[in-house]
Amino acid sequence: MEQLSFLVLRIGVKTQGSQALRMKIVSVTGEEFLIGPGGELTMMKPEIVHTTTPQGDQFQFIVGSKKKAREIVEGYKRKYPTIDVEETLATAQVRTSRQQRVLQQNLTFGGEETGRSLVKSALALAYKAGIRVDSCSDALSYLGDSSGEPCYGWYYADDLVAGRQPGVPLHCVAIRANPLTGLILGYIEYFGIYRAVVCLGSGYAGEAINSVYAIDPRTGKDLELAVRLDFDTFAIAAIYDGKMDVLTERKAAFDSVFAPVHNARRMAETRSSD
Repeated sequence: MEQLSFLVLRIGVKTQGSQALRMKIVSVTGEEFLIGPGGELTMMKPEIVHTTTPQGDQFQFIVGSKKKAREIVEGYKRKYPTIDVEETLATAQVRTSRQQRVLQQNLTFGGEETGRSLVKSALALAYKAGIRVDSCSDALSYLGDSSGEPCYGWYYADDLVAGRQPGVPLHCVAIRANPLTGLILGYIEYFGIYRAVVCLGSGYAGEAINSVYAIDPRTGKDLELAVRLDFDTFAIAAIYDGKMDVLTERKAAFDSVFAPVHNARRMAETRSSD
């Protein structure tokens, strides 16, 4: 199958336990695949053809891995005891094909619980930076009430991050508490793509505080970045209204991370086929 995949998996992000992620992806015709960290596709559901002949029942299996083939054959042996598992597996043929179907990729991100997760991340960094939690009334209202008004919005009008390295799928959380505007603002970015501005609270009168935490999720390496958070209440209202969620810029953010990885993969495939 052709090496196509969802961004998070193509860039090799791993879990804390260093287990490579695999994710379900669906083609436009409804077929389901699992994608590995290298972009490989495997079938999610086996294809099984059962034919009744004068000689007895015949089964043809098409599966995505040898492990899955063994599981299926051993499962059928419980119903058909005459099946010889090892002999059957010995006849298996391994074939590699290029995936010609169009795969769907969704640039939307999460839902209600994801929004709360964004706000919690910003609130955690604010607390670590020395900001009193009870100063973050907007965040507390949103998190404490299931029907609370969201205090964040997606932001793609321009790039708020200074020092960004091209092609790096960074994770970033930033906080700015500004006594001149009275706003405690946060910025959240995941994988270099999903970007949101959060207003944790208003009426802030303490000292100015700026804090940024950023890493490369592929390696866990800290990144030295600065984040511009100079919005006033009018700008925040526009962000909440979705006026700063620009689709073309959202796609550009995706391409800035995905394109270098995709091109490198294509070049590697070309060299291996020479």
